[in-house]
Amino acid sequence: MVKAGRTMGKYMRKIVMSPTWRMVQQTSRELRTLPNRMIREAGMEEDIKDLDQLRKEMENQIGSIRKP
Repeated sequence: MVKAGRTMGKYMRKIVMSPTWRMVQQTSRELRTLPNRMIREAGMEEDIKDLDQLRKEMENQIGSIRKP
């Protein structure tokens, strides 16, 4: 059992330290940050903030209409 654990540990370490694994991790990070980066580059941050504010205002108005 101990020998099997060590063997698995060695293989896992090889995988984690490999350049391929690092490239996979880097690509994953880039894909997670891609939407925010594209919004910034397109200069749409202000538009998104305006839409979010409009959504909040509409929710408040709907909430006040529903309450008698």
